[in-house]
Amino acid sequence: MKRATLGLLALLSLVACSASDSWTEGWQAYTDGLTRLLDREAQQPHPLPPFPHYPRGKAMAQQFSSPDINLLEFLRLGRCKLGQTLAQRNSILGKHGDAASLLVFDLQFLSQVDNCAISLAARDQHALADALLRAKKVKAQELPRRIFAASLAGAEFRELWSPPEQRQTYQPNGEDVAVAALQRWATWQAQWLAGNWSAGLEDGSGDALLTTLGEIRQGQGGQLLQAQRIAVSHLQRASDILQQRLHGRPLCLKPQPTPKANHLRALLQARFVGELQPRAARINRHQQQLNAAIAAIELPLFDAMEAVATEYLTWRSQRVALLEQATQAYREHVASASALLKQCGLSPGGN
Repeated sequence: MKRATLGLLALLSLVACSASDSWTEGWQAYTDGLTRLLDREAQQPHPLPPFPHYPRGKAMAQQFSSPDINLLEFLRLGRCKLGQTLAQRNSILGKHGDAASLLVFDLQFLSQVDNCAISLAARDQHALADALLRAKKVKAQELPRRIFAASLAGAEFRELWSPPEQRQTYQPNGEDVAVAALQRWATWQAQWLAGNWSAGLEDGSGDALLTTLGEIRQGQGGQLLQAQRIAVSHLQRASDILQQRLHGRPLCLKPQPTPKANHLRALLQARFVGELQPRAARINRHQQQLNAAIAAIELPLFDAMEAVATEYLTWRSQRVALLEQATQAYREHVASASALLKQCGLSPGGN
Protein backbone atom coordinates (compact mmCIF):
# COMPACT_ATOMS: atom_id res chain seq x y z
CA MET A 1 0.00 0.00 0.00
CA LYS A 2 2.88 2.35 0.87
CA ARG A 3 4.48 1.66 -2.52
CA ALA A 4 1.20 2.44 -4.28
CA THR A 5 0.91 5.72 -2.36
CA LEU A 6 4.47 6.71 -3.28
CA GLY A 7 3.78 5.88 -6.92
CA LEU A 8 0.66 7.99 -6.90
CA LEU A 9 2.52 10.95 -5.36
CA ALA A 10 5.28 10.61 -7.97
CA LEU A 11 2.69 10.61 -10.75
CA LEU A 12 0.98 13.74 -9.42
CA SER A 13 4.36 15.44 -8.98
CA LEU A 14 5.23 14.69 -12.58
CA VAL A 15 1.93 16.16 -13.73
CA ALA A 16 2.44 19.33 -11.67
CA CYS A 17 5.92 19.85 -13.10
CA SER A 18 4.64 19.60 -16.65
CA ALA A 19 1.58 21.84 -16.33
CA SER A 20 3.07 24.30 -18.81
CA ASP A 21 3.50 21.73 -21.59
CA SER A 22 2.22 22.64 -25.01
CA TRP A 23 -0.98 21.13 -26.36
CA THR A 24 0.91 18.47 -28.30
CA GLU A 25 3.26 17.67 -25.44
CA GLY A 26 0.35 17.44 -22.99
CA TRP A 27 -1.40 14.87 -25.17
CA GLN A 28 1.85 12.99 -25.72
CA ALA A 29 2.50 12.78 -21.99
CA TYR A 30 -1.05 11.53 -21.41
CA THR A 31 -0.99 8.81 -24.06
CA ASP A 32 2.54 7.75 -23.06
CA GLY A 33 1.31 7.49 -19.48
CA LEU A 34 -1.55 5.22 -20.55
CA THR A 35 0.88 3.06 -22.52
CA ARG A 36 3.17 2.55 -19.55
CA LEU A 37 0.40 2.07 -16.99
CA LEU A 38 -1.72 -0.33 -19.02
CA ASP A 39 1.23 -2.04 -20.72
CA ARG A 40 -0.34 -1.64 -24.14
CA GLU A 41 0.61 0.05 -27.41
CA ALA A 42 -1.89 1.36 -29.92
CA GLN A 43 -2.68 -1.42 -32.38
CA GLN A 44 -2.59 0.89 -35.39
CA PRO A 45 -1.07 4.28 -36.22
CA HIS A 46 -3.29 7.27 -35.61
CA PRO A 47 -1.84 10.07 -37.75
CA LEU A 48 -3.10 13.63 -37.74
CA PRO A 49 -6.21 14.01 -39.91
CA PRO A 50 -5.56 16.01 -43.11
CA PHE A 51 -5.54 19.78 -42.69
CA PRO A 52 -8.43 21.34 -44.69
CA HIS A 53 -6.53 23.72 -46.96
CA TYR A 54 -8.50 26.75 -48.10
CA PRO A 55 -9.07 26.87 -51.88
CA ARG A 56 -7.09 29.34 -53.95
CA GLY A 57 -8.70 32.56 -55.03
CA LYS A 58 -8.52 31.70 -58.72
CA ALA A 59 -10.60 28.57 -58.12
CA MET A 60 -13.42 30.76 -56.76
CA ALA A 61 -13.14 33.71 -59.18
CA GLN A 62 -16.41 35.36 -60.19
CA GLN A 63 -17.36 37.06 -63.47
CA PHE A 64 -19.22 40.37 -63.43
CA SER A 65 -20.92 42.64 -65.96
CA SER A 66 -19.57 46.12 -66.61
CA PRO A 67 -22.38 48.59 -67.40
CA ASP A 68 -20.79 51.42 -69.38
CA ILE A 69 -21.25 55.05 -68.37
CA ASN A 70 -18.93 57.15 -70.53
CA LEU A 71 -17.01 60.28 -69.58
CA LEU A 72 -19.52 62.66 -71.19
CA GLU A 73 -22.22 61.13 -69.05
CA PHE A 74 -20.08 61.70 -65.95
CA LEU A 75 -20.35 65.42 -66.68
CA ARG A 76 -24.12 65.13 -66.86
CA LEU A 77 -24.04 63.44 -63.45
CA GLY A 78 -22.29 66.44 -61.95
CA ARG A 79 -25.13 67.26 -59.57
CA CYS A 80 -25.30 63.66 -58.31
CA LYS A 81 -23.07 62.16 -55.65
CA LEU A 82 -23.10 59.09 -57.87
CA GLY A 83 -21.00 60.95 -60.43
CA GLN A 84 -18.06 61.07 -58.04
CA THR A 85 -18.49 57.38 -57.18
CA LEU A 86 -18.47 56.39 -60.86
CA ALA A 87 -15.44 58.58 -61.53
CA GLN A 88 -13.56 56.77 -58.76
CA ARG A 89 -14.69 53.39 -60.06
CA ASN A 90 -13.42 54.18 -63.55
CA SER A 91 -10.10 55.58 -62.36
CA ILE A 92 -6.93 53.52 -62.57
CA LEU A 93 -7.21 52.82 -58.83
CA GLY A 94 -10.84 51.73 -59.15
CA LYS A 95 -10.24 49.48 -62.13
CA HIS A 96 -7.42 47.67 -60.35
CA GLY A 97 -8.99 47.52 -56.89
CA ASP A 98 -9.35 44.26 -55.02
CA ALA A 99 -12.66 42.46 -54.50
CA ALA A 100 -13.38 44.33 -51.26
CA SER A 101 -12.87 47.74 -52.89
CA LEU A 102 -15.12 46.74 -55.79
CA LEU A 103 -17.81 45.64 -53.34
CA VAL A 104 -17.63 49.07 -51.69
CA PHE A 105 -18.05 50.76 -55.09
CA ASP A 106 -21.08 48.63 -55.95
CA LEU A 107 -22.71 49.28 -52.56
CA GLN A 108 -22.14 53.00 -52.99
CA PHE A 109 -23.63 52.83 -56.50
CA LEU A 110 -26.71 50.95 -55.34
CA SER A 111 -27.31 53.28 -52.40
CA GLN A 112 -26.90 56.43 -54.52
CA VAL A 113 -28.45 55.51 -57.86
CA ASP A 114 -32.15 56.10 -57.08
CA ASN A 115 -31.70 59.70 -55.95
CA CYS A 116 -29.54 60.40 -58.98
CA ALA A 117 -32.08 58.85 -61.39
CA ILE A 118 -34.86 60.98 -59.87
CA SER A 119 -32.71 64.10 -60.26
CA LEU A 120 -31.90 63.26 -63.88
CA ALA A 121 -35.53 62.59 -64.74
CA ALA A 122 -36.47 65.96 -63.26
CA ARG A 123 -33.99 67.52 -65.72
CA ASP A 124 -35.51 65.56 -68.63
CA GLN A 125 -32.43 63.35 -68.92
CA HIS A 126 -34.55 60.23 -69.05
CA ALA A 127 -32.20 58.14 -71.19
CA LEU A 128 -29.36 58.46 -68.70
CA ALA A 129 -31.73 57.85 -65.79
CA ASP A 130 -32.94 54.66 -67.47
CA ALA A 131 -29.34 53.53 -68.12
CA LEU A 132 -28.55 53.96 -64.44
CA LEU A 133 -31.60 51.99 -63.38
CA ARG A 134 -30.65 49.17 -65.76
CA ALA A 135 -27.16 49.15 -64.27
CA LYS A 136 -28.74 49.09 -60.80
CA LYS A 137 -30.71 45.97 -61.69
CA VAL A 138 -27.58 44.18 -62.90
CA LYS A 139 -25.55 45.16 -59.85
CA ALA A 140 -28.33 44.13 -57.46
CA GLN A 141 -28.52 40.71 -59.13
CA GLU A 142 -24.75 40.27 -58.94
CA LEU A 143 -24.40 41.58 -55.38
CA PRO A 144 -24.39 38.13 -53.65
CA ARG A 145 -21.49 37.04 -55.86
CA ARG A 146 -19.75 40.36 -55.26
CA ILE A 147 -20.08 39.78 -51.50
CA PHE A 148 -18.77 36.22 -51.90
CA ALA A 149 -15.74 37.48 -53.85
CA ALA A 150 -14.93 40.06 -51.18
CA SER A 151 -15.46 37.75 -48.21
CA LEU A 152 -15.41 33.96 -48.47
CA ALA A 153 -13.26 33.99 -51.62
CA GLY A 154 -11.03 36.77 -50.33
CA ALA A 155 -7.52 36.78 -48.94
CA GLU A 156 -8.69 37.76 -45.46
CA PHE A 157 -10.89 34.67 -45.01
CA ARG A 158 -8.17 32.47 -46.49
CA GLU A 159 -5.69 33.79 -43.93
CA LEU A 160 -8.22 33.29 -41.13
CA TRP A 161 -8.21 29.54 -41.87
CA SER A 162 -4.58 29.14 -42.93
CA PRO A 163 -2.28 26.63 -41.14
CA PRO A 164 -0.53 28.26 -38.19
CA GLU A 165 3.17 28.98 -38.24
CA GLN A 166 5.24 26.49 -36.27
CA ARG A 167 5.93 28.83 -33.35
CA GLN A 168 2.58 30.59 -33.38
CA THR A 169 0.84 30.45 -30.00
CA TYR A 170 -2.82 29.57 -29.64
CA GLN A 171 -4.69 30.81 -26.58
CA PRO A 172 -8.39 29.98 -27.08
CA ASN A 173 -9.76 32.25 -24.37
CA GLY A 174 -12.82 33.51 -26.24
CA GLU A 175 -10.96 36.61 -27.39
CA ASP A 176 -10.50 35.85 -31.10
CA VAL A 177 -10.84 39.28 -32.75
CA ALA A 178 -12.28 37.59 -35.85
CA VAL A 179 -15.45 36.47 -34.04
CA ALA A 180 -16.77 40.00 -33.46
CA ALA A 181 -15.60 41.03 -36.94
CA LEU A 182 -17.43 38.10 -38.57
CA GLN A 183 -20.58 38.92 -36.61
CA ARG A 184 -20.37 42.53 -37.78
CA TRP A 185 -19.89 41.42 -41.39
CA ALA A 186 -22.84 39.02 -41.14
CA THR A 187 -25.06 41.85 -39.88
CA TRP A 188 -24.05 44.09 -42.78
CA GLN A 189 -24.45 41.24 -45.26
CA ALA A 190 -28.02 40.58 -44.08
CA GLN A 191 -28.81 44.27 -44.59
CA TRP A 192 -27.20 44.34 -48.06
CA LEU A 193 -29.14 41.28 -49.19
CA ALA A 194 -32.33 42.91 -47.87
CA GLY A 195 -31.70 46.07 -49.93
CA ASN A 196 -30.12 48.30 -47.27
CA TRP A 197 -27.02 48.93 -49.36
CA SER A 198 -25.65 51.79 -47.28
CA ALA A 199 -25.10 49.54 -44.23
CA GLY A 200 -21.49 49.90 -43.10
CA LEU A 201 -21.01 52.97 -45.32
CA GLU A 202 -22.43 55.51 -42.89
CA ASP A 203 -19.32 57.70 -43.13
CA GLY A 204 -19.57 57.70 -46.92
CA SER A 205 -16.55 55.43 -47.38
CA GLY A 206 -15.83 51.76 -47.09
CA ASP A 207 -13.21 52.13 -44.38
CA ALA A 208 -15.30 50.25 -41.79
CA LEU A 209 -15.68 47.29 -44.17
CA LEU A 210 -11.98 47.17 -44.96
CA THR A 211 -11.06 47.45 -41.27
CA THR A 212 -13.42 44.59 -40.45
CA LEU A 213 -11.83 42.40 -43.12
CA GLY A 214 -8.45 43.22 -41.62
CA GLU A 215 -9.66 41.98 -38.23
CA ILE A 216 -10.98 38.77 -39.82
CA ARG A 217 -7.51 38.23 -41.30
CA GLN A 218 -6.07 38.20 -37.77
CA GLY A 219 -8.37 35.39 -36.60
CA GLN A 220 -7.38 31.99 -35.22
CA GLY A 221 -9.41 29.62 -37.39
CA GLY A 222 -6.34 27.79 -38.68
CA GLN A 223 -5.01 27.38 -35.14
CA LEU A 224 -8.36 25.93 -34.07
CA LEU A 225 -8.24 23.36 -36.89
CA GLN A 226 -4.67 22.41 -35.99
CA ALA A 227 -5.52 22.01 -32.30
CA GLN A 228 -8.41 19.70 -33.13
CA ARG A 229 -6.26 17.63 -35.49
CA ILE A 230 -3.80 17.06 -32.65
CA ALA A 231 -6.61 16.15 -30.26
CA VAL A 232 -8.20 13.68 -32.69
CA SER A 233 -4.93 11.82 -33.28
CA HIS A 234 -4.08 11.44 -29.60
CA LEU A 235 -7.64 10.69 -28.51
CA GLN A 236 -7.83 7.87 -31.02
CA ARG A 237 -4.52 6.47 -29.80
CA ALA A 238 -5.59 6.74 -26.15
CA SER A 239 -8.96 5.09 -26.82
CA ASP A 240 -7.19 2.31 -28.74
CA ILE A 241 -5.07 1.57 -25.64
CA LEU A 242 -8.08 1.62 -23.29
CA GLN A 243 -10.12 -0.63 -25.58
CA GLN A 244 -7.37 -3.27 -25.53
CA ARG A 245 -7.65 -3.59 -21.74
CA LEU A 246 -11.44 -3.56 -21.96
CA HIS A 247 -11.66 -6.36 -24.50
CA GLY A 248 -8.40 -8.22 -23.78
CA ARG A 249 -6.78 -9.07 -20.47
CA PRO A 250 -8.95 -7.17 -17.94
CA LEU A 251 -7.46 -4.53 -15.71
CA CYS A 252 -9.52 -5.85 -12.78
CA LEU A 253 -10.91 -9.38 -12.39
CA LYS A 254 -13.73 -8.12 -10.17
CA PRO A 255 -15.30 -4.69 -9.58
CA GLN A 256 -12.82 -3.77 -6.88
CA PRO A 257 -10.00 -1.21 -7.35
CA THR A 258 -6.43 -2.39 -7.51
CA PRO A 259 -3.36 -0.13 -7.12
CA LYS A 260 -3.01 0.00 -10.90
CA ALA A 261 -6.68 0.95 -11.27
CA ASN A 262 -6.19 3.75 -8.74
CA HIS A 263 -3.16 4.93 -10.70
CA LEU A 264 -5.25 4.93 -13.87
CA ARG A 265 -7.91 7.08 -12.27
CA ALA A 266 -5.21 9.43 -10.95
CA LEU A 267 -3.75 9.72 -14.46
CA LEU A 268 -7.18 10.40 -15.93
CA GLN A 269 -7.99 13.00 -13.28
CA ALA A 270 -4.64 14.76 -13.41
CA ARG A 271 -3.78 14.65 -17.11
CA PHE A 272 -7.06 14.34 -18.96
CA VAL A 273 -9.61 15.98 -16.65
CA GLY A 274 -7.31 18.41 -14.86
CA GLU A 275 -4.97 19.49 -17.65
CA LEU A 276 -6.34 18.66 -21.09
CA GLN A 277 -10.10 19.05 -20.65
CA PRO A 278 -10.04 22.67 -19.41
CA ARG A 279 -8.13 23.70 -22.51
CA ALA A 280 -10.33 21.47 -24.67
CA ALA A 281 -13.37 23.28 -23.24
CA ARG A 282 -11.88 26.65 -24.24
CA ILE A 283 -11.12 25.31 -27.71
CA ASN A 284 -14.67 23.99 -27.99
CA ARG A 285 -16.09 27.37 -26.92
CA HIS A 286 -13.94 29.08 -29.55
CA GLN A 287 -15.10 26.51 -32.11
CA GLN A 288 -18.77 27.18 -31.33
CA GLN A 289 -18.30 30.95 -31.56
CA LEU A 290 -16.40 30.76 -34.83
CA ASN A 291 -18.79 28.21 -36.35
CA ALA A 292 -21.84 30.33 -35.52
CA ALA A 293 -20.23 33.50 -36.87
CA ILE A 294 -19.08 31.93 -40.16
CA ALA A 295 -22.40 30.09 -40.68
CA ALA A 296 -24.26 33.41 -40.39
CA ILE A 297 -22.27 34.52 -43.45
CA GLU A 298 -22.16 31.29 -45.43
CA LEU A 299 -25.74 30.03 -45.29
CA PRO A 300 -27.64 33.23 -46.25
CA LEU A 301 -25.10 33.93 -48.98
CA PHE A 302 -25.41 30.41 -50.41
CA ASP A 303 -29.19 30.84 -50.48
CA ALA A 304 -28.83 34.12 -52.39
CA MET A 305 -26.37 32.78 -54.98
CA GLU A 306 -27.39 30.77 -58.02
CA ALA A 307 -24.33 28.55 -57.60
CA VAL A 308 -21.45 28.38 -55.14
CA ALA A 309 -17.90 27.45 -56.13
CA THR A 310 -17.49 23.69 -55.73
CA GLU A 311 -14.01 24.21 -54.30
CA TYR A 312 -15.41 26.24 -51.42
CA LEU A 313 -18.18 23.75 -50.67
CA THR A 314 -15.63 20.92 -50.64
CA TRP A 315 -13.38 22.81 -48.23
CA ARG A 316 -16.35 23.66 -46.02
CA SER A 317 -17.31 19.96 -45.84
CA GLN A 318 -13.73 19.07 -44.87
CA ARG A 319 -13.73 21.74 -42.15
CA VAL A 320 -17.04 20.59 -40.70
CA ALA A 321 -16.00 16.93 -40.85
CA LEU A 322 -12.77 17.58 -38.93
CA LEU A 323 -14.52 19.50 -36.15
CA GLU A 324 -17.22 16.83 -35.86
CA GLN A 325 -14.52 14.15 -35.77
CA ALA A 326 -12.93 15.91 -32.79
CA THR A 327 -16.25 16.02 -30.92
CA GLN A 328 -16.83 12.32 -31.57
CA ALA A 329 -13.28 11.40 -30.53
CA TYR A 330 -13.77 13.08 -27.13
CA ARG A 331 -17.07 11.25 -26.59
CA GLU A 332 -15.59 7.87 -27.48
CA HIS A 333 -12.58 8.39 -25.23
CA VAL A 334 -14.69 9.38 -22.22
CA ALA A 335 -16.90 6.34 -22.80
CA SER A 336 -13.87 3.99 -22.97
CA ALA A 337 -12.26 5.46 -19.84
CA SER A 338 -15.52 5.28 -17.90
CA ALA A 339 -16.07 1.64 -18.91
CA LEU A 340 -12.57 0.63 -17.79
CA LEU A 341 -12.97 2.38 -14.42
CA LYS A 342 -16.36 0.74 -13.96
CA GLN A 343 -14.72 -2.65 -14.53
CA CYS A 344 -12.68 -1.91 -11.39
CA GLY A 345 -15.59 -0.59 -9.32
CA LEU A 346 -14.53 3.03 -9.87
CA SER A 347 -16.18 6.04 -11.45
CA PRO A 348 -14.39 9.01 -13.06
CA GLY A 349 -15.32 11.31 -10.17
CA GLY A 350 -15.69 8.76 -7.37
CA ASN A 351 -13.45 7.99 -4.37
